[in-house]
Amino acid sequence: MADKDISKEPSSSDYASETSDPDYEERPASLFGTLRTRLNWQPSSRTMHLDVRQTLQNRRNLEFRYKAKLNTSSGGYTQLVQMQKNMNQNTPSMARIIAAERGIQLEGEEPLSPDKLLPGGIKCLLLRDWTLSPGVRLRRSSSSSSEAAGSSSSSDGDLKYYVTLRKQPQVLRRQGVWDSWLTGKADLELDAQQQQVALRGSLRLKAFRFNVTDKQDLQAAAGLDYVAGAGAAGSSRLTPYLKVGENSWSIRLQQGLWMFNYEI
Repeated sequence: MADKDISKEPSSSDYASETSDPDYEERPASLFGTLRTRLNWQPSSRTMHLDVRQTLQNRRNLEFRYKAKLNTSSGGYTQLVQMQKNMNQNTPSMARIIAAERGIQLEGEEPLSPDKLLPGGIKCLLLRDWTLSPGVRLRRSSSSSSEAAGSSSSSDGDLKYYVTLRKQPQVLRRQGVWDSWLTGKADLELDAQQQQVALRGSLRLKAFRFNVTDKQDLQAAAGLDYVAGAGAAGSSRLTPYLKVGENSWSIRLQQGLWMFNYEI
């Protein structure tokens, strides 16, 4: 596998990896933000990256996201700023399941049994729990090379419009310390200046084992990532996704790259 440094100008698969990683975005946003930082080691290029992500959301579901990735070896970085409006179709099934476990019946929602297989039902899996999010994103990158005697270069900001369709987590089975979920996401992006359209998608099947120790949970995930239209014209790519980890560390295969992550 050829070495790849994602702090440089991204290919279609690089950029998809940054914008379609549900595992790193599944925590709900709040008015005061959810700051997350992690170290990312890529064996293929022998580089360490520092990832920083901040997400804020108000009561009207207007969401702001900031993402930055710093290559600790070269000093190159990428920054991504997003502003989107989240439009939920209905109360997510996860919230309804938790309410049912506490003996609470949400107004206007059908009663459900949280202990059965697929508690939300087939109707919810196919027709409900969708979130549509139109927005804009601005991306900027900078790279530096020691071979050029300390010279550096940076690219101008790249403004794009997008619409994201996300499937809220669908609980397949909930058994005390065990959970299994199904999630999905599709992202359609328009580059008005270059007159290009990119499509990215992801599908995840996740399993969780809670309370392995007092402070440790385990999780595993498998799925697929799809990229089309970004970078080379007409190109498309379908790649497998794997992840195994616990609360702080994880090993992940995405877009053909193995990564070791540690959340700070």
